[in-house]
Amino acid sequence: MDATPDLLPLLPALFEGLDALGSCPGRIASLVGACAPRGGRLLDLACGKGAVAVEVARRLPFRVVGVDACGEFVEQAREQAHRTGVARRCRWIEADVRAYARGCRARFDVAMMIGLLPLSEAAPLLRGLTRPGGVYVVDDAVRDDRHPGARRFEGVPDARECRRQVEELGDRVIRRVMVPRAAVASQNRRILRVLASRVAALAKSHPERAGSLRAFLTRQRSASRLLLGPLRATIWVIARGPDRPRGGGPGRGSR
Repeated sequence: MDATPDLLPLLPALFEGLDALGSCPGRIASLVGACAPRGGRLLDLACGKGAVAVEVARRLPFRVVGVDACGEFVEQAREQAHRTGVARRCRWIEADVRAYARGCRARFDVAMMIGLLPLSEAAPLLRGLTRPGGVYVVDDAVRDDRHPGARRFEGVPDARECRRQVEELGDRVIRRVMVPRAAVASQNRRILRVLASRVAALAKSHPERAGSLRAFLTRQRSASRLLLGPLRATIWVIARGPDRPRGGGPGRGSR
């Protein structure tokens, strides 16, 4: 979310009215259904308000665990699961996602990270939480070399580089979906409209944080423009390969 530490206490108020927090619950649920239709156990790491996890549970026979560091987001996820009628198949945990991943001994049929870490960091983290033969899902932005401004983002991998990163882990990309720019533009207009309203209100009630709030909104607007230009929003669905022998390369190996 690119929020500075002084804004963390304001996150629930800042994102009031944005249940999906910029994700595409329907699109991701459809991908999970196409790649893992039998259900099982699903982990949503950095679940936010639970929009994606609840949508998956609503459509598919998964038992869901959602983890997020924001306690108010976790509570809203719990309420959403109750309203949707899937609460009995959902468990919500307030925790730092990296700390949870380090301490978790469970393996899931599907693991997701939507809107937090880039693929290069999210893939090895999710790999260690996914059973061999399961799938994990990451959304990220890739460089679009067809765009004239792409040279400014040589440090951002393109789709081929991302695929290579996955294969180096011993895994396989089974679906790669570049979200249409029109869909990104429509979603971003709504998000920025809500954020601008919330920033204005919070700047009045918290004048000591007005500068940070306005800087946050500026960064969000800039990121939105990039996703309509040299960067493309992309969802990766990855088949988790077998465990590597100890000392055999990247990944967390056997537990």
